[in-house]
Order: sequence, then structure tokens, then C-alpha cells
Amino acid sequence: YIMSNIGRIENRGIEISAGLPVKTGAFSWELYLNFTANRNRVRELYENQPIRNIGRASSSIEVGEPVSFFYGFNALGVDPNDGNLIYEDLNGDGKITDLDRKKTGSPHPDFYGSFGSNLEWRNFSLNILFSFSKGNEIFNSTRIYTETISLSNQTTAILKRWQQPGDVTSIPKASVFNQRFSSRFVEDGSFLRLRNIRLNYNLPLKFVSRAGLSDFQVYIAGRNLLTFTKYSGMDPEVNYNGLNHLALGTDFFTCPQPMSLTFGICVNF
Repeated sequence: YIMSNIGRIENRGIEISAGLPVKTGAFSWELYLNFTANRNRVRELYENQPIRNIGRASSSIEVGEPVSFFYGFNALGVDPNDGNLIYEDLNGDGKITDLDRKKTGSPHPDFYGSFGSNLEWRNFSLNILFSFSKGNEIFNSTRIYTETISLSNQTTAILKRWQQPGDVTSIPKASVFNQRFSSRFVEDGSFLRLRNIRLNYNLPLKFVSRAGLSDFQVYIAGRNLLTFTKYSGMDPEVNYNGLNHLALGTDFFTCPQPMSLTFGICVNF
């Protein structure tokens, strides 16, 4: 294949970093914030031709839109009569075809960043870091296979599926028609996560020096201990193909980031 530049992308935004130090005697406290808001737009493509069907979210690139926005059918709910999804007929021809696909979401957040705090008092120190993202969406491709009675393991959501005329539910019956890339699988990916927390205690120097040491620290640290999100998958910070910069915000049986709790001792001789 041949790789070449076939378009032009524009990024505009702001990035703010701020800190507030407080010190009183043996007590010191620092608050800090990093905030970023970026607007991504494709300004030019070769012959103005959109690039469709990227990755497992059927993402798209076209002029005037952000890179790799989600492109598919707009699902309006489940028809209680036959159990199929009702897709929006955009062109009004009475048929659901590729011409009825539209923008269903974007993996790009409205804003994101982090904030934290460093506290020190005598021989104790506490470091806390939160990260956040607001306004981005995730295409949960995993649900295409776990909510449609496929060969994959199913979630308990399948128990609420349509089974007979008159059933009112958000889970359609199992059919290829209902597995189409649609807004049904687009979810809010906003989150607030306790990224890191660490509590340290340094033994007083007079005790440490007697043992011939220069420093003796005991600590307990946690990573990814708490995550607040409405996303139904295992991790809102996902991308099934991390090496592909065009397949953004897509979850496909992606392993979540690990949660860890660590105890340790640091000794300097």
C-alpha cells in the first residue's frame, strides 16, 4: 500500500495548569489542576471524499467533523410487535439502507484533565491524583456480541430481551438486523477516576541514623481504586486497537486497567 497525506486537520483549544501552595509551620499543602479543552476538525480531504467504516465502531472521517466520529444508524427503540430495532429512516424511502446512516457520537471529550493534592505534616505525606474526562462517547462493540445470543458469553441484559409480541424492552430479539452499527451501542464515556493515592511515613532521622541509614520510609499506595462513570463496560478509558490513531473510543472485549494496592518499604543506606 502507499501512505500519503490526503487531508488537513485542525486542533484548537486551551490548556490550563494552576497550583495553590499553603505552608504553615510543619504543615504544607499544595493543590494543583490541569485542564484541557480541544476542538478537533477535519478541514480538507482528497476530493472531499469521506473515509468510512473504520474499525469496529464503523468510525468515519469527513470534512467539518472530528476525526473518527461514530457513524451508523440511529436506533429509536425496540418495536414491541416484532422485537426488532426501529432505525431512523433519514431519506424517507421506507427502507433502511446505508443511506440512512448518520453521526451517532464522538470519541473526543469536551474537556479532560487532572487535579490533585500533596500534603505534608511532620514525617507524614499524602499524595492524591484524580483524572477526569467529560463529553466523550464510547462505542461498546462488546455488546454487539454479549446482548444478541451469539457464540460469545452473554451478560444478564439478555434476560430482558424481547420474546413475544407486546413485550416492552430495550433489548431486541437476536437477529443480524439488530447487530448493525447504531446509536444503541454508543455510550457516555465521561468519568472521574482516583488515579493514584499514596501515604508515606518517614522514620525520624535520629532513629534512622542509629541504624546506619540515611532514610527509612514506609508507604501504602493505590492505583485506579475508584472510578465514577455511567459507562457499562469494564473501563471508560479504552481503545481496542491502541496502535491505530483512527480507531478511537472503541471497546471490543478490551482488558481494563488493573486496580492495585501496594505496601512497601524504601531504605537508603
